[in-house]
Amino acid sequence: MIAGLAGYFYGGLLVTFDPTGFGPEQSLNLVAMAVFGGVTTITGVVLGALWVRGIPYAFGSNVGLASSGAGLLLVLLVVPGGLASLVFRLRDRVVDALVGGSVPGRASAMAVADAPRAHLLPRGRARKRNGQAAGPLPLDARGISVHYGGIAAVNDVDLRAAEAEIVGLVGANGAGKTTLFDVLSGQIRPDTGTMWLHGVDVTALRVEQRAELGLGRSFQQARLFDEMSLRDAFKISLERRERSEAVPSLLGLPPSRRAERAKDLAADELLDLLGLGPFADRQVNQLSTGTRRLAELGCIVGLGADVLLLDEPMAGIAQREVEAFVPVIREIRDHLGATVVIVDHDIPMITALVDRLCVLAQGEVIADGQPSVVRTDPAVIAAYLGTEARAITRSGDLQGATHGRD
Repeated sequence: MIAGLAGYFYGGLLVTFDPTGFGPEQSLNLVAMAVFGGVTTITGVVLGALWVRGIPYAFGSNVGLASSGAGLLLVLLVVPGGLASLVFRLRDRVVDALVGGSVPGRASAMAVADAPRAHLLPRGRARKRNGQAAGPLPLDARGISVHYGGIAAVNDVDLRAAEAEIVGLVGANGAGKTTLFDVLSGQIRPDTGTMWLHGVDVTALRVEQRAELGLGRSFQQARLFDEMSLRDAFKISLERRERSEAVPSLLGLPPSRRAERAKDLAADELLDLLGLGPFADRQVNQLSTGTRRLAELGCIVGLGADVLLLDEPMAGIAQREVEAFVPVIREIRDHLGATVVIVDHDIPMITALVDRLCVLAQGEVIADGQPSVVRTDPAVIAAYLGTEARAITRSGDLQGATHGRD
C-alpha cells in the first residue's frame, strides 16, 4: 500500500507516463528481491537485490539458475528467513565470541534451575509469605461503585489482598468481576471509592502509572507479539528493568552488553519458573492457548509486577493445561512474593488454589473468607443455584463429597 501510494505521487511528478518503463516482470523482480533477502530488514532487501540482479551481472547467464524463480524457491526452502537470517546468525556468533564466549541466555535449563531467581525479584520491597508484612497492604480497594445508567455493575465493593496472598474472585456471569478488574487496573474510573497500592492512593492514576507501582493485569485473550520468539517476548517485557540505550546499543558498548546479559539471565529464569524452556525459541503464534496464557503471565512478571490481576487465565484451555497452570501461580507467589487476585469459573480448581475467596453477586460482595467456609454459605449456593430446595440439597451433597475428598 505504501509503495503504491508513493508510486502515485511519483507519477504525478513525472507528468507523462511510459507504459514500457516499468513492466510487470520488474515489479515481480522487486518482490522477489525483498522476499528472498528477508522482508523484515533493510539488510535483507539489499542482499536480495545483490543476489537476484548481482549474480547474473557479475557471472553471466551461466549461473542464472541461482537467481531464477526455481533458484529462489530452492534457497527459501533451505533458509525460510531469507539471506538476512544467515547474516544475523553469523553476526551473533561473532558478537558472542567478542564478548567472551556463549551468551548467558543460552545456559542449560539445569544450571538456571539451580540458580536463585534474583533477576525477577521486585526491587525495593521486602517479601514475606501468608500476608505477614510490616508495610501497608499491596492492594486495598474500598467502597468501589460503578453505575451504567440505572444499573449498578459494582456496588460499594471492598477488596483487600495481603502480601503473598492468593485471592479468588468468583461469581456468576454479570456479577461485576471484570468491571471491578477494570477499576483496579485503571481501565475505567469508579463513580465512588478509593484504591491503594502499597499504601499509595492510585484512585486518580492512569493504567501506566499503576503499572509503574507494580500492578499487572492479564486479559481473557493473551496480548502478545505473535511473530516474536517466546524468549524475545520476555526480553521485551524485561526492558523496564534493563533499558536498551540507543547509543550504547548501536556501538556495542559495555553498558549495552551488560544489559543484554542481564535480560538473557532473567528471561531464562522466567522460562524456568513457568516451565516453558522447550518453547523458548518458538514464535508466539505457534503456541497453544494455554501456553500463550502462561507466556502472558511471564511478561507481566517480567515487567516487575508484584500485584497480579488474572482475568480468567484458564478459560478455554485443556484440563492438562489447567493442571499445569495452578502450580505455576503458586511458584510465582512462593518465589517472588507476589500478591494474586484471580477470576475464574472453575470452582473446584479455584477453591483448591486460593487462600481466600470473595464472591460477587449483582455487583455486591456476598461472602468473603476461607474457601471451605464460603463454598458452604447458603447465600453463595443460592447465587449460583437459586433458592429451590432440591438444588440446595444437591449442593449440600456435593459439598459433603468435596469435604470427603479433602
